[in-house]
Amino acid sequence: SMGGFMSLWLSARYPDLIGSASSFNPGPEFYAGDKGSRMLWRPKDHVANHTHTMVRLIHASGDYIGQYHEETRDAYAPSDVDFEYRRDEYHRHWATSIGETFAFHMRAFGNSALDNVPVEWSHDDPYHQFHVWGYDVEAKGPGKAMVSLENVSQCSMRVSTRQWSPDGPAAERSIAIRTAPLYTAGKNYVLLDHEIGGTATARKDLIADSYGRLSFTVDGAGHQVSFDGPGCGAEPPVL
Repeated sequence: SMGGFMSLWLSARYPDLIGSASSFNPGPEFYAGDKGSRMLWRPKDHVANHTHTMVRLIHASGDYIGQYHEETRDAYAPSDVDFEYRRDEYHRHWATSIGETFAFHMRAFGNSALDNVPVEWSHDDPYHQFHVWGYDVEAKGPGKAMVSLENVSQCSMRVSTRQWSPDGPAAERSIAIRTAPLYTAGKNYVLLDHEIGGTATARKDLIADSYGRLSFTVDGAGHQVSFDGPGCGAEPPVL
């Protein structure tokens, strides 16, 4: 129930720390984020957070909120997530198939690929500050906002906001991003920044710090960005 939700929520928030998550009859939604600006989080809206996590969902057939488990399954099943689903003929809002679920987690511990940093990843987060896959993000602005980093790779990413998920309007934000140490320390890079919905691509010169990180800031309107420099050929914006 709430514990099942927390399993999906915590593993979505910390995908670089948690390699597998199992959930028995999870609650479909709760509020998450900073005090005073919490947002409704439904796992089915943020499946991409789990593309580097093994996920198992167990549904007792007689559970009184079973329709929500089916909606969650329908969101995960066609995705790129390593996903398992089990439906047990049982009449209560309870935990079943516990032994099989422990075996699922043991398989995850034996999956060495989960120790690797993904070449490309996506992440939604309702907090004003968060750290994921070596990236530090701080989003300043009033009210509530879901910050989304999509298709993040060494050479490009999309940065956007939503006032609610999955399809709310953009939020007023100043989003400062410091990348993981993927670049050549002290070298010059060019940031190509195309605002989604705009017609022009802005250029900005960046210098990788002594750790090989790049830092830049965009607003919450939605931006497709790429880098040109050692290790990266600038990718034109694909909208």
